[in-house]
Amino acid sequence: MSIMSIILLIPFIILFFAGIVILQIVLSKNKNKWLGLILPMVFLLISLMGVLGISFYPTQTTQMHTVTENGVVIDKVIESSPGDAGSLLITAVVTFFVYNIPTVILLLIYAACRKNIKKNQRLDKMKVQDL
Repeated sequence: MSIMSIILLIPFIILFFAGIVILQIVLSKNKNKWLGLILPMVFLLISLMGVLGISFYPTQTTQMHTVTENGVVIDKVIESSPGDAGSLLITAVVTFFVYNIPTVILLLIYAACRKNIKKNQRLDKMKVQDL
């Protein structure tokens, strides 16, 4: 992928993530508290799929294509073993935490929106009691 195509993709990526954040805010401000948990659950499931992918496919395969001076293409496939179970476990745990960064961000947005809703409900209740 060239640098120019990456530069052209950056605004779309920013808009995509901004859309997710705005959608999370809208869902979190809804009266139904479960709607705000939809996106964090989706990202949690994505992280679980990533961890399961690591555990189901522990070997890594790398293909190398070398072109000689004569124009002959030499293919070389390198397959690395996963090592021991400890390294696989560490990789799975790190992957789980990294994949759950969006989940934590969305849950923080949810908590902030729900806190404001509860504060407004308490203020409304106090106003009714004052009358």
